[in-house]
Amino acid sequence: MKAIISDLHSNIEALDAVLEDIAKRNIKDILCLGDIVGYGPDPEVCIDRVRQCRIALQGTHVEAVLTSDTSDFNNRAKRAVEWTQRRLNEGIGQDPEKMVRWNFLERLTPMAEEGRFLFVHGSPRSPTKEYVLPRDVANRRKMDEIFRRFDGICAGGHSHIPGVF
Repeated sequence: MKAIISDLHSNIEALDAVLEDIAKRNIKDILCLGDIVGYGPDPEVCIDRVRQCRIALQGTHVEAVLTSDTSDFNNRAKRAVEWTQRRLNEGIGQDPEKMVRWNFLERLTPMAEEGRFLFVHGSPRSPTKEYVLPRDVANRRKMDEIFRRFDGICAGGHSHIPGVF
């Protein structure tokens, strides 16, 4: 059995609650579909918890923290990225754990395949950035283009809305 988590956004209280529930179910195989950081006040501890996941993906916010590209972000998200960058980089030369965290983020990939499963943060067309929303079911062209990119089952996060398409 697997547990899939996503869009943690540096919210350690929510992450710990979810991890506690996963542990109660005796699930050891945890996959994170991205956006470990962003918005919330606890990026370091969230990164540390996610480092234990078997698969962890790069989401939009990690990509922005690493590249400083916030061109698609609203002002609140831009400020969160800038704050997270400062928080993760401050004193990085004196604290080896900060470098371990940064290196972990740099190694994250935007997608992972495992058997007939494809894991992405956004969509198979744009693994970190594209939203797939319930209203997209009416957009046959978009959905056809997305479904042509994989065989089997695809799991994605990013939208903050659970759904099956």
